[in-house]
Amino acid sequence: MQEPPSKLWFMSSKGASVSCRASGSPPPTVAWRTGDGSPVRNIPGLRQVLSNGTLLFPPFAGDRYRAAVHSTNYHCRASNTVGTIISRDVQTRGVVEQYWKLRVYDQYVLEGNVVVLTCIIPSFVKDFVSVTSWTQGHLNYYPSTQTDGRVQMVPTGELVVKDVRGTDAQLSFRCRAVHTLTGESYESEQPARIFVTDPRNPVPPRIPESDPLVRVQRGSAATLLCPAHGYPPPSVTWHHAEGDGKSPVSGTSSRVRVSGPILVIKATENSDSGTYRCFANNSAGVSSKEMQLEIVSPLSARVTPPNLVVDFGDRSSLTCVVAGGPITSVTWLKDGAPIRPSHRVRLSSPRVLELESVASEDVGVYQCRVEGIHSSALGTAVITLGDTLPEIHYRFIQQTMRTGPSVSLKCIASGNPTPSISWTLDGFPVTHSDRLVLGQYVTLRGDVISHVNISHIHVTDGGLYQCTATNSVGSISHAARLNVYGLPEVRPMGEVTAVAGEQLVLTCPVGGFPIHTITWQKGGKALPMSRRQEVHSNGSLVINNVQKTADAGDYSCTATTNTGHGSTQPVHIKVLVPPRIAPFSFRDNAAEGIRVQVSCTIEKGDLPITFSWFKDRNPLVSSGSHNVGGHRTSYYSPRQPSTALGGDTSRSSSSSSSSSSSSSSSTPSMGGYEHLPLEVRKLDEYSSLLVIPRLTAAHSGNYTCEATNPAKTATHEARLSVSVPPRWQAEPSDMSVLKGQKAVIPCQADGFPPPAIVWKKAHGERPGNYHDVQSTQRANLYDNGTLVLPLVTEDAQGFYLCEATNGIGAGLSKVIQLTVNAPPQFVEARANVSAGVDDNAVLTCPVAGDPPLSVTWHKDGIPLQPTTSYRFEERESSSGSNSWNSGSSGKGVTYELVIKSVTRGDGGEYVCTVNNNHGHDSRTISLYVQEPPSAPRSLHVSEKTSRSLHLVWLPSSDGNSPLTHYVLHTQRMHGVWQALEPEVRVDGSRSDVIVDGLIPATQYLFTLYAHNAIGASPPSEALQVTTEGEAPGGPPEDIKVTAASSKSLRITWSPPNADVQHGNIVAYYIGYRLAEIPNEQYKFVTVEVEGSPAGGVSPTECCSALVTELLPFTQYQVVLQAVNTHGAGPTSTEISTTTLQDVPSEAPAGLRCSPMTAQSLLVSWDPLPTALARGVLLGYRVLYTAIDHNNEKNRETTSTVSVSLRGLRPFTNYSLEVLSFTSVGEGPPSEPIRCATEEDVPGAPDGVKAAMAGPKSVVVSWRPPKNPNGQIVSYTITTRSRDGYVKKYVVRAPSTKHELSLDSRQGPLHIRVTAKTKIGEGSPTSPATVILQNVVPARITSWGEAVAVHWKEDVSLRCDAVGIPMSKRDWYRFEVPLRTQDDQRAATYHDGALVLRDVQRQDSANYTCRVSNQHGVDQITYSVLVQVPPSPPLVHATRTDATSITVAWRLSDDGGAPLLGLTLSYKRDYGEWQEETVPPTHTSHVLRGLTCGTHYQLYVTAYNKVGIGRPSDMVSAHTSGSVPRAGETEGAISANTTWAALSLSHWEDGGCVITHYSVAYRRTDEQRWVVVSERVEGTRPLELGGLDPGTVYVARVIAHNSAGTTTQIYPFTTAHQHGAGPAPGLITGGMSPLLTDIRVLLPVAASTLTLVAAAVAVCICVKRKPPQNSAQTETTNPTQIHTKDELKQREKYYATVRKNNSPHRDPAALERIPEYAEDIYPYATFQINNDQPPSLSRLQQPPPPRRGSQGHFQAYSYQDTLPVKECWKRDILRRNDKALPHSQGSHNESTYCRIGNRGRNPTPGPRSLKSESEEYDTFGSDSDTDPPASSRTESSNHLDHDRISVAVISNPTLSTTLQSLVHRQSPPLHSRVDPIQENGTKLLNDVRLPPPDRESVLRRGFQTLLSPSSSSRGSSYFSFTSKLEPPVGFSDNHELSETECDRDTRRKCQSAKERSGVSIHV
Repeated sequence: MQEPPSKLWFMSSKGASVSCRASGSPPPTVAWRTGDGSPVRNIPGLRQVLSNGTLLFPPFAGDRYRAAVHSTNYHCRASNTVGTIISRDVQTRGVVEQYWKLRVYDQYVLEGNVVVLTCIIPSFVKDFVSVTSWTQGHLNYYPSTQTDGRVQMVPTGELVVKDVRGTDAQLSFRCRAVHTLTGESYESEQPARIFVTDPRNPVPPRIPESDPLVRVQRGSAATLLCPAHGYPPPSVTWHHAEGDGKSPVSGTSSRVRVSGPILVIKATENSDSGTYRCFANNSAGVSSKEMQLEIVSPLSARVTPPNLVVDFGDRSSLTCVVAGGPITSVTWLKDGAPIRPSHRVRLSSPRVLELESVASEDVGVYQCRVEGIHSSALGTAVITLGDTLPEIHYRFIQQTMRTGPSVSLKCIASGNPTPSISWTLDGFPVTHSDRLVLGQYVTLRGDVISHVNISHIHVTDGGLYQCTATNSVGSISHAARLNVYGLPEVRPMGEVTAVAGEQLVLTCPVGGFPIHTITWQKGGKALPMSRRQEVHSNGSLVINNVQKTADAGDYSCTATTNTGHGSTQPVHIKVLVPPRIAPFSFRDNAAEGIRVQVSCTIEKGDLPITFSWFKDRNPLVSSGSHNVGGHRTSYYSPRQPSTALGGDTSRSSSSSSSSSSSSSSSTPSMGGYEHLPLEVRKLDEYSSLLVIPRLTAAHSGNYTCEATNPAKTATHEARLSVSVPPRWQAEPSDMSVLKGQKAVIPCQADGFPPPAIVWKKAHGERPGNYHDVQSTQRANLYDNGTLVLPLVTEDAQGFYLCEATNGIGAGLSKVIQLTVNAPPQFVEARANVSAGVDDNAVLTCPVAGDPPLSVTWHKDGIPLQPTTSYRFEERESSSGSNSWNSGSSGKGVTYELVIKSVTRGDGGEYVCTVNNNHGHDSRTISLYVQEPPSAPRSLHVSEKTSRSLHLVWLPSSDGNSPLTHYVLHTQRMHGVWQALEPEVRVDGSRSDVIVDGLIPATQYLFTLYAHNAIGASPPSEALQVTTEGEAPGGPPEDIKVTAASSKSLRITWSPPNADVQHGNIVAYYIGYRLAEIPNEQYKFVTVEVEGSPAGGVSPTECCSALVTELLPFTQYQVVLQAVNTHGAGPTSTEISTTTLQDVPSEAPAGLRCSPMTAQSLLVSWDPLPTALARGVLLGYRVLYTAIDHNNEKNRETTSTVSVSLRGLRPFTNYSLEVLSFTSVGEGPPSEPIRCATEEDVPGAPDGVKAAMAGPKSVVVSWRPPKNPNGQIVSYTITTRSRDGYVKKYVVRAPSTKHELSLDSRQGPLHIRVTAKTKIGEGSPTSPATVILQNVVPARITSWGEAVAVHWKEDVSLRCDAVGIPMSKRDWYRFEVPLRTQDDQRAATYHDGALVLRDVQRQDSANYTCRVSNQHGVDQITYSVLVQVPPSPPLVHATRTDATSITVAWRLSDDGGAPLLGLTLSYKRDYGEWQEETVPPTHTSHVLRGLTCGTHYQLYVTAYNKVGIGRPSDMVSAHTSGSVPRAGETEGAISANTTWAALSLSHWEDGGCVITHYSVAYRRTDEQRWVVVSERVEGTRPLELGGLDPGTVYVARVIAHNSAGTTTQIYPFTTAHQHGAGPAPGLITGGMSPLLTDIRVLLPVAASTLTLVAAAVAVCICVKRKPPQNSAQTETTNPTQIHTKDELKQREKYYATVRKNNSPHRDPAALERIPEYAEDIYPYATFQINNDQPPSLSRLQQPPPPRRGSQGHFQAYSYQDTLPVKECWKRDILRRNDKALPHSQGSHNESTYCRIGNRGRNPTPGPRSLKSESEEYDTFGSDSDTDPPASSRTESSNHLDHDRISVAVISNPTLSTTLQSLVHRQSPPLHSRVDPIQENGTKLLNDVRLPPPDRESVLRRGFQTLLSPSSSSRGSSYFSFTSKLEPPVGFSDNHELSETECDRDTRRKCQSAKERSGVSIHV
């Protein structure tokens, strides 16, 4: 069988298949079974078995997953007539695609310890996902078995970080994994961070819990982790339990590596399994953890022997040989079915199956099934029968016949060897005759078919027929009688031979039927005559223990019938004596070469006797004969059959096995032999002599003498054992082998007894003195004498003696020499040599190997020629005993390379390579030139407290000599620098030190020296540090706590006393907890303090806070702590206060109801728990209303937990709710329950009609009661005639019409109707009177009513009428005849009914049916109301805050049916739709729990009982809040030479909580950002370390909240190393470092010159352009069409922005925002207004500048910029006065120019005129008139919050001056943008104003410009004026270029420099 794979894992979307193929003769059939053996059936779409044996799993949907199909085990089953085999299990897993993600969790660890990060994979995909790597920023960590790295990913997927440092807290890690089935890669969404703490007190080791079982595949790497935590960091040791003891794991092996908490075993072996224990130890304690390593090897199984031939009845056994593991179970199968032990079948061990007395049912296929943890394996063997006893398959039956016809008797038998069948009749052989034919043949299957055919049957043919099947194993018989009717006739018997001493059974061969008696006689006397004789009823004679003298003679047999007819035949019995052999034997242990003879003599027995000899049961075949001394002598050659039967076939038999085992145990195998010299001599008739002329080992064996006479055969066996001295079969010889290889030395001898082989080894180098070689790991001795040395070492070389002895003769021995050829070998492949400068270095290469040896030297990979320099010298010396090499033979040489006067350049790696005839080896020597160490680098503060400093540094080169120690020099500033003693000495292995005992808030100066054995290093750069202050020493004062509401407390206090503040108070911690739980931890909230320059508060300020989200009506304990920049002070005394009451939080539970009467209910409920009351419970209210009556809810108030509701309607279903209330209000109601009142008598029917239907009949109809008060069971009609005759008729409900048959009475008839329930009969209706007469007027018996029907349904309006003649019926709609033939949806029927199909809303109307005849007229009216779903509500958002939106609506039409409710659907951008259900009575709803600062879309749908109405229009709303605001940049960064601290406390959240910050920095001359951390909380300053002194850096901070991100750039400069240069920190003034870079200056200068030239050219062109009239302007220029297309192209360059204060503009245009923030460029628009009074101008002056506000500013977006492309004459805009109503009459003294140019379209064509909204929006862009050209994205939404209005300059002269300054001092904008952009932000440095105006504008304007809420905080800065004047002074036909405009205005700026100031509104 070609077995299927053990696993079949596949994705549901792909499906899979598995094949099973088998071969055999005859060809087998293949079928699939499940794990429990059930046949696999086809399941459409899920599972199918193909005809070729393939099991197919098609792709399937997830909802069709079935565990019984897709997650189970299958096996294949192949069967034919020989047997059945099964395959191993196929573990099938169909995996449904599901959403999942990787997770990693933050870890908390003590500094210096080890932390393990684990990639968490969901359990349902864990088997299919493999962790591939970890990432940290730009670094990737892949699985490695090396243990020397500090950060390492182990093969099991964990990331191990050893020796955790404080800086590791800034790192974040993500894991990556791949799905092995889909190939998709995944990365954890959120990173994991390491939180590092620094304990002050010792912490005993603690080892986290983990799975103690580690299971790996053999040959792969095993990783054991022991991440112990403690302080001091614990040391970890490993031990491996072996047997009863344990041994330490050193990790010195190349396969085993140990690095503290990590134990890695490469290429695992089975011996590596076992128990491992790690011990973590430090000064605080010890901890241990035990792990079990289990090595899993692939399972394999085989059964020996694989093919077994067993003789019938013999014993056999099968052995299961198993490899791999671990093994969970071993089971045996036969033909695919489990084997159950029995008395014949038993398991001597789980792996050995034994069969006793093998029979035919034991033939078949046997398998041993080995189960492992995740797999299985099967071994197979076949048992077939060898020599088997014959078996009769077909038997003839007993028959009774008359003479004449023919008969056939048949037997079919089989066996091995093929049996022969013989026939007897009454014990005598059946012989052929003319009427009797015997036949026999063998079929192809080996069955023997034999038959006896008798034709024309006679009486003599009758008797007992027996067929006997015989082979060498035995015989089996079957007998049955053939009775033939007739007189008895005994057939002649002749002479019968009997064997003396045995039993004789003689049957009387008689034919005829029936036979009455059969008798026997001897000598005329009836038998029996003695006890040895018996005559049975069937006529057989039995003589026991036949005696020759007494029993020989003549006998007769007589058969008679009951009529006296008989027949007699005689028989002579001859008795023969069988032979008996006298015992004989051979001498014991006969020596080879002697002569041996033995005689076989017959003690008694009748002649003739023949003799035969056998050896080992094989006959001795004659090979020739001759006469010797008158005797005939024969030479015999026994032939032994070959035991190699082919393949692996074995043969088992009981007889042969015993003898062969005996032979094999005493006689060595000599192989097959021929012409073995043997002589057999017949001495006389009673004896035979066996002679062996010369005894050899081949003569050993069992000899049998067989004597045969006609009576019997006798045998006797004797054992001949020949003692044979040993002789070589494989003689050992000298051998040469390479060191390290395997040596196999054969030494095999045979003899009898089998010789013992012993190996010995000579001491020393000469043979003679030997010691025994024992079987060890280094030497293996096999049973056949072979010596195997698995790994030859040099000490294996020498002389070996192999000796074979068996006590016969002198034995054999041979001395051989084993020569070990040793290639060059170094014990240590690497070495390190250190030498000082100018010293001599000696590089030594001690090598062992056979001579001759040669050596070559290389340095750093380059061949070295020592003879070329006097500084190099080579030496060679003998290594003597070479003690450095264990096991060496002494052939060692030491090569030396001497380097004189070593210099630093001599350092490096030297390789000496030694060669000989057998190989080569190399040794690497690292030469380290030692010198004093260099100065320590980057001395900085890792942690600072008020009284201690943790200093960290980077050790530089150690000068190739280990650092011995560091010396730290300290000076303290106290007026002047003073030295402090003693110096601090630090061990050289450390790179940090904690300096304690310092004074708070004091400056210190530190220098550090490194020392090694050579000397001291230069000092490090000096580090100046100021110690921290301390936390406040006292709590706040005057604390008062009052209840503000049910869920909040108002807390007021005063700051602590100034003497204990220890710095500025920046915040307060308010702690609160439940008073009823005294041990509960406080929950703290932080109250930040604002107001003081440093964020603190003066002692006189009062503070207050509101603590919210508390439990109502609950007592709390409150404490306060004051917090300064150094920590929190002590807590205050607890103050207890109780919150106010609130409404109950839940409804009472257990609401139940039971009816009391028809008009009352008893309602009860469970008391409300006190905890849910949230106040003093005042009582309960029951809300109830009748269902289907649309009534308002009634209320019943009680203080108990039950109430009786009275005055209710009978038989009415009520909806009941209960709520509780306090003094504050009512709590929520409970879930409503329903309860019905009991039945009552009904009310009167709602009307009755009576009309004559004929002369003697009246039809009465009525309406059911309006108040049925129960189930109506019947109606009673009561009639009263004029003469007082009363008659009653009972009509069963629900019928409401009845026809009364009357007598011939005339006159009025009064009719009343009553209704009846099971309670009783109700009141009657008012009487209806009918006048009995001979005529029958037209009347309608149906009732008109109001009918409500759902739209698109059918409604039937009945109009039953009477009258003679038949009434005429007509239908009217609103009194207009209804023509049904014109309306396909309306139809009338013969019974008068009007049917309206598929009714619509317009079908609502009054429908009247009118009937008439000549005797009367009648009519009824139906009021039809068609109910439809509600109309769409009119929705708008009325209010928003950070997390909620209030939505209000108005519904114009409820569809004619009561409203059941409304559904409010909403979604955020890129989110999923969500729904909330609103009661029908509400007209507004508050959506809560929304995301801050997020855009939402929503709509409302209403529904009634008809259905759901159409949704309302989509409404957009935005929760309040914006992206974070950077705030002040002053003081954000403080820096020294190599370190900077970044404070994030100045950031404002914009109304949405800042979740985290991302921080990076770079040098200004580099492009790549260095990521400090992707996730910073911002609660404390962030440290930037490893900086270069005197270098300009840029820090980038990205703040994240739910509304988006904001990026802020902070340029700063580190201090120079020796104090020179500018002060470190944030760059607040001066020239940007970019302007000092020649790479920046050249492009800027070129761009500036180009811009100035262009502006001059434009102004000249505009000035020279002749004016055009208005008419010319209004005509369409042909180039305008081209301009239209050009402007469309410019859409992507110029952003469309939102305008302020423009009520006339198109609302749709307000939504058009640029696609990307990068497309927005700032333009400044300046308005010149001479009419502004000076006082107003002065009022609009910016405030005085503040220090430190100059420098770089970052602009994020520009919301209301006006990108004016040209300067326009005011006449152009005057023609559009209708579009500019606010600008009429204000054009005179204004000019309007654009400042700044993007530079992408230098020569635009003429433009068509636009309205003011278009002009001010895009100046030619088509975005306003082409809506599809603009789209909103997230970036454009982001711009809604970052609005920057334009700057307006109120003074025309200063406007011109400012323009010239901008153009003169600043390059074009596109060249001023910083090339490093992040999130679409750009560094703005466009406006340069002379101080102080520039400083004021930049600080007041652009700082506010950076804030998203700047427009709301101060309208006195950037804003539009109320009027925007068009430009004047320009021609319509010519556009000034920017250069011309700039040149024209520069003159005005120069003349107006000193006039009134600039007013910039922000």
